[in-house]
Amino acid sequence: CSGGACSYAATTTTCPHGCAGAACTPPAGLVISELLYNSDGFPDTDSYLEIHGPPGLDLAGVAIVAVNGNGGGDYVTIALEGQLDSDGLFLVAHPEAADGIALVADLLDEGIDLQNGPDSVQLRYRGVVLDALAYGTFSGPAIAAGEGAPHPGADVGESLHRDETYADTGENAADFTAGAGTPGAPNAPAEAAPEVVLSCPTGDAVVGQVLAFDATPTRGDVATLAFTLGAGGASAGEAVGFRLERSFDAPGAYVVTATATSPSGATDAASCAVTVVAAPATELGGSELCGAAASGGYVEHHLAGAVEADGPVRVGVRYEAPASTPSSQRFVWELETAPGAWSSLGEGADAAAAGGFLTVTFEVPEATFNGALAAVGELVVRRAALAGAGGEDCDAVTLWLAPAETPASYRGAEQCFGSGAGAYLYDVMSNPVPATTDGVLMIRFKGTNPYGPGKYTFQLQTGQNTWVDVAQTREAIGTWREQRFIVSADLLNQAMATMGWIRFRHSAVYSGAGDNCTQLSLDYNCPSCLLCPPGEEDLGVGCVSTTAPYDYTLIDSNAGKCAQLYGTELTFEGVPTAGGDGSFSLQWLGCGSPSVAVTLWTLNSGWVDVGSASGGDCGYASATFTIPEAYLDAAVTAGHTLKVKARVTDHCAAGTGCASYSDPCIRKLRLTFPR
Repeated sequence: CSGGACSYAATTTTCPHGCAGAACTPPAGLVISELLYNSDGFPDTDSYLEIHGPPGLDLAGVAIVAVNGNGGGDYVTIALEGQLDSDGLFLVAHPEAADGIALVADLLDEGIDLQNGPDSVQLRYRGVVLDALAYGTFSGPAIAAGEGAPHPGADVGESLHRDETYADTGENAADFTAGAGTPGAPNAPAEAAPEVVLSCPTGDAVVGQVLAFDATPTRGDVATLAFTLGAGGASAGEAVGFRLERSFDAPGAYVVTATATSPSGATDAASCAVTVVAAPATELGGSELCGAAASGGYVEHHLAGAVEADGPVRVGVRYEAPASTPSSQRFVWELETAPGAWSSLGEGADAAAAGGFLTVTFEVPEATFNGALAAVGELVVRRAALAGAGGEDCDAVTLWLAPAETPASYRGAEQCFGSGAGAYLYDVMSNPVPATTDGVLMIRFKGTNPYGPGKYTFQLQTGQNTWVDVAQTREAIGTWREQRFIVSADLLNQAMATMGWIRFRHSAVYSGAGDNCTQLSLDYNCPSCLLCPPGEEDLGVGCVSTTAPYDYTLIDSNAGKCAQLYGTELTFEGVPTAGGDGSFSLQWLGCGSPSVAVTLWTLNSGWVDVGSASGGDCGYASATFTIPEAYLDAAVTAGHTLKVKARVTDHCAAGTGCASYSDPCIRKLRLTFPR
């Protein structure tokens, strides 16, 4: 320009891809095909970026531009020169890259050591964005300048790459995969993540049984397959192909996991559980007889069918004493080890202390057992006979081979408190074997109480004068109920270590009633015994159906509970999650136009009203209320309990009340709802 006048000279720009108006047309089909931004080291000398497009495409005017996630500004620009190779690829690498990268690179530039994210990189043609990739986790003010959702990023040494078709859907997170790179070479097909299915034995297995676990890959390539106990636990053993065969040395519940790993390190796992129980006892022989020998004589059991053992042998004795049994009678059992020679096996508990019934087990070493069998020709055990028993003195002996962890069982007799009963009834398991699993204590019980239903509390003797509560039943009524409790192996072993036996006791719910009766059994060293049958679950009161409606009644007695029941808190046990609205009913009485109000404890709102009713003037009235499912869901605790209050208000004049009642009274509080 001179003197305010300007002149213009025309220039010509060659547009290798055509023109649109006064601008060059951007090249079509050009994408970022692979990016490795974080190699091992500093600087990241093995970083590279690869682009893909039509083979032979001229890259004049194309540039790689790095965009800072902090603020969104450009921080590196690399102008490209040359053209795409016969595979449609062009690789830009760091000048100090390893030979496997540098020797196949089309352009070396230090600027390709991009930031590690969250950042972006774009492919531009004369300022027009052709493709863009955002990588890393963007949060707060970080700016993503890619396409669609950013890719979360790659681990050190991994590249982000498209699949073998170089598909571009406009979504970085979907279009790119992190994994092993292929710089300067066509992208490999995206590796399908492995998927594995594990087939396991069904039903319980026994100790020592060889079990087969078969893993079947259903998708992807599997480079390695490992079996572990639990997820990521210790090795379960060496697999042959995709099969693991192994046995277990002890009872228990085991989880076996098969983990498949692909060549790139992607994994999939499948698990299954197997329950291993003690091998069933191999019975060697048995005998049952009655003896009426004079005092000082013996009752001998001859077991001609016994066979040589290849392990320790347990001698099991089940004894039921007649009414004439002395209260402190104990029986010393002996084994004939040579003709006329006897060796003590041990002694049982007081027959009376065991309520007239006891089970005793004695363990005999293999050498002693086989030596006695060889010397005598048969197995003979004996114990002293009761004087004057008149043929009622009966017992039975069973011998069995003792595999590891033989299940230990005790079956108690039905016992009832008399009207003049003592403070406690006892059950004793003499000479028990050590516990390796928790025990299942099953209690049958019934009993009435004129002052309302009571509960039995069972205790285990753990010291000379020490008793520990191990079970409290639900309310006892006039008909039999049954409840299941778990007693820890530690507690059972403590009892055995200090007392030499397992001894339970309990008191009556009412000392003046003759129908306060119980019967218990104990099983341990039996992992399968701890499990509920299929279709049942243990909600704290024993195994119950998973589908049957919940239906339980508190104070299920005509006597009810009376006197000072102004809002007494009552607890339902074993309560499952409701599958619909529930129904709550009760009966009550008072004097002077009484009324009842029922409230329910909920975890989020405290006590909420269920309903109220009037009536029951010195005679039981009844009412039923609906409890919404939402209330029930909010009321059931993690321990599967639910609490209610029933407040009876009467209006008697001072000193008056209902004849024959210490009113107010409530009874038959029934809660029911669908599962």
